[in-house]
Amino acid sequence: MIGYADLRAGAPLIRTTRSQRVPQLWANERGTTTVVVETENWRISIADEPTTSSFSMIADFDRIFIPIGNQPIELRDDPAHPDRHEVGFDAGRTQIVHPLQCFAFPGEWAPRCRVGAPTRALNIMTRRHHAEVQVHVGTGLAEFDAGTTRIFVHADSEDTLIAPPHTHLPNQPQHAQTISISITSAPEHSTS
Repeated sequence: MIGYADLRAGAPLIRTTRSQRVPQLWANERGTTTVVVETENWRISIADEPTTSSFSMIADFDRIFIPIGNQPIELRDDPAHPDRHEVGFDAGRTQIVHPLQCFAFPGEWAPRCRVGAPTRALNIMTRRHHAEVQVHVGTGLAEFDAGTTRIFVHADSEDTLIAPPHTHLPNQPQHAQTISISITSAPEHSTS
């Protein structure tokens, strides 16, 4: 686990592999995840998705959920969840999220999850109004503003390249399916 990495402008590139990350329990203890990198305002992790589970409710955060295995994942409104009507989702909502598809939702929504076989999913969680995120899924590394923190996750191997702001990116092969993420502090919460 990298956890709170040195993400100052110009800091060196960070490379991580799946085997370097330590699994930890979800907040609701119904599954496990490994943290790729995090700050106080955002977190990127890769979760093991069992065939049935429920999401943890994470107040004041927004999520982007991306299955990275070969299984679509069904998210279904949990009628037992006491705050489900307050997060803007209709009762009984079901969303099928296909591999490498991005699905955004508020962290207050804690849907039930069902998948045909165990798989893995990338989660991007940002503290509402404190961080802004862009995501691109495709071959190679997407080009983002160099002034942002850029995270590139290889969809198959889960190898990750983390580039702090204003850190030069090396040339990379353009054939691998990659989830490219750019995160910056929201303007009203910027420290510069």
